[in-house]
Amino acid sequence: MELNPIFQKAVLDIHIDRGVEATFTHGAGTPVACHPIMRQEPTPQPGGYEAQVPAIVTTITVPIEEIVDTPVAGDTFTTTAATYTVQGPPIENNGYVCKVVVI
Repeated sequence: MELNPIFQKAVLDIHIDRGVEATFTHGAGTPVACHPIMRQEPTPQPGGYEAQVPAIVTTITVPIEEIVDTPVAGDTFTTTAATYTVQGPPIENNGYVCKVVVI
């Protein structure tokens, strides 16, 4: 038995149970329903010799299976409370979920 489908279903079940109901809009595309998990966490540190002032940012982790395509800068997640705009490429992407910084 292959573990990939089992793990993929587990990830989706966790996000449906723990995430918030939202819609994801990729560019000018059609909104799709999703269940992102939102967190406040320290700014990811840049690589190389770049300097960055530490700050707390809002991140969204969402199953790729729900949104079909990886989020890019300018895409939006809309909840009942607010609309969040993706600020750049994913800071994490393991093939099951991706995490992006939003404002």
